[in-house]
Amino acid sequence: MSIRSGITIFGGTLFFGKRLLGIRAAIAVGAIALVGASCTSPPAGPGGLQAPPTVDVWMVGDSLSYGTGFQMSTTPWLGSAGASGFTSSGQTVILDDVLAAISAYGAPDHVLVMAGVMDVAGGQTTLDITTAMQAFEDSMTGQGVGVVWVAEPGYQYSGGLDLLADWINTKPLSVDCRSLAGPHKGDFVHPNSYVAMAGCVADAVTTLGITW
Repeated sequence: MSIRSGITIFGGTLFFGKRLLGIRAAIAVGAIALVGASCTSPPAGPGGLQAPPTVDVWMVGDSLSYGTGFQMSTTPWLGSAGASGFTSSGQTVILDDVLAAISAYGAPDHVLVMAGVMDVAGGQTTLDITTAMQAFEDSMTGQGVGVVWVAEPGYQYSGGLDLLADWINTKPLSVDCRSLAGPHKGDFVHPNSYVAMAGCVADAVTTLGITW
């Protein structure tokens, strides 16, 4: 398990930001006070663009990344961008969303990326998805943004996500906390509780000395 820097949630389902906040659906300002709370599900919030906080690390991805980031001991600003993927099969495409945020607010130092279930559910091949994921990384690296990959469980889509995790785990900056995801919720996609998985990710970040 390795990770080098960064955190913000944006993109597939959420995002945090250095100068980012949310482009499709932002969490209400009051939700900030709930960051780090013990509840297992993040609060919903109204859409709309708000002035982003100063956060050097973004976490980007889908709803699983949102739930995980919400439970981390140190949590970036949370905003929800709605479900999305790395390919055009998602409601939104993570690269497009992140590029839009960078255009609006400037690039973060790092992004922690956790997604893939929407792509697998949409019937995209592993090669299609990993090609799009690599394109995301190449784009971020070209702008001086460090990319840290996080594998996700996805339960009923675990077969496809396991193949993505195999690719993710070849990256020097990667985190795999799937073994701590725990039982799934009734939708067979989201964890019943994000606490253990979030703790694992947070520990990895802390071990690498990442602060924000």
